[in-house]
Amino acid sequence: MADSASQEERLHRALFSAQGIVDSLVGPIVFLVLYRTIGLDAALIGAGAVALGFVAMRTVRGQETTTAWYGVGGVAIGAALAKATGSSDGFFLPKIAINAVYGSVLVASVVIGKPLVGIGWAFFHRQPIEWGYRPEVRRVFSALTLMWAGAHVVRILAYAVLIADDKDRTGSLAAVSVGLGLPLTAAMVGITILVARRKLGPLARPAEPAGPQPDDETGREPDPVPPPLPVP
Repeated sequence: MADSASQEERLHRALFSAQGIVDSLVGPIVFLVLYRTIGLDAALIGAGAVALGFVAMRTVRGQETTTAWYGVGGVAIGAALAKATGSSDGFFLPKIAINAVYGSVLVASVVIGKPLVGIGWAFFHRQPIEWGYRPEVRRVFSALTLMWAGAHVVRILAYAVLIADDKDRTGSLAAVSVGLGLPLTAAMVGITILVARRKLGPLARPAEPAGPQPDDETGREPDPVPPPLPVP
């Protein structure tokens, strides 16, 4: 059940899942379309309504709603900033803060020796989280985690440069939000899988359960040992 998910599972979904990326992208896309066709107020209302609609949809389908609520929170904060500044650029300011938080969490996980990419890899293979930061795999997963943190830095710089421009960059900001969202994340996932499998080999997979050993002379599996007879 979604309500029984641990904090680590919720964080993993928010950082890596396709659902989390979609939930965070729908608001900016709707905002851009309505802002260009109707105006700022309609764009803010429409983006908020769609974000809440995704919460309702996830609930009806029995899916995890955490990332959908993150999307609602981002739209609400962005709407408040856009109204306060009187500019559509304010809508995208929370994305700088969100990426800064994600990037900081990823770097911190490497510093404490528990890289989040390794934890995510452990979840994928249904292993305990400690399996993802064993000494023999920690270095590779730490490097991959820093790579993911670097992607968040790229997003921060892209948003900051466009927001600092005096011209109306709403279209460019929305394009960055989409282009550096799902496509970049998909590329990062592909790189992560490729590097982990090539660098770690068998260490990237759970160990196969040991089966019965064959008899040394016949090559057959040993016969089962009969239970002891009861003592009269």
